[in-house]
Amino acid sequence: MSAAASSPTPSPLAGTSAGRRRDQPEWRSLVLASPRSAGVGSPQPRRPRMSAGTRSMLRDAVVVAVGATALALLVNALRPDGLALVASAPHAVIVPCPAEAVGPATPIEANDPRVTAADTLVVDAREATDFATWHPPGAVHVYYDLLAESPEYHDAIAELLRTHREARLVVVFGDDQLGYTTQDGVPGDEAGTGFRLAGALSAQGLKNVHYVLGGADALRAALAPEGSR
Repeated sequence: MSAAASSPTPSPLAGTSAGRRRDQPEWRSLVLASPRSAGVGSPQPRRPRMSAGTRSMLRDAVVVAVGATALALLVNALRPDGLALVASAPHAVIVPCPAEAVGPATPIEANDPRVTAADTLVVDAREATDFATWHPPGAVHVYYDLLAESPEYHDAIAELLRTHREARLVVVFGDDQLGYTTQDGVPGDEAGTGFRLAGALSAQGLKNVHYVLGGADALRAALAPEGSR
């Protein structure tokens, strides 16, 4: 057999990609898959675990806080002058504010027969010493606190609203003096305690509230016996 006959016949695929597979590697572009497309999520940082010592400190702090609260409540309950945790009596929530406008209280003359009517509530807005010196029979004392900071004032207002809200007529007098004029042109003293308390009571919802023109001086003169005037 000749050398030409023994040499292999060239394959028709020589020079093609199939033929190159045996002889040389084929360079292919590698597409890197993103973690999202590959289904692999981004790694989450691990939360630091609480140490046993920290857990013990937190547990002790909670126990101390609960124990101290319970002990304070127990001591407060055993003391005769302990603070009341629940109100034992109704307390006035709405109280007159010194900055708010007065209500539609109207003036009344001191010698008006309605002042001494049996179904009229007379309120004295003066100080306690003046009330003790003189006041009409059956009058209720509610000292007008200009700053509205006195607890006694708040309690007196609340009691008056609770017991006399349906009064037919309310007549308030104080240290008002004649010779002044209110913003509405009504004779009287707009700075007087009677005028101010009447407005505060009217603003709180009390109906038919009047203030005595001339205050306590005019009312005392009007109620004095005929021979002593």
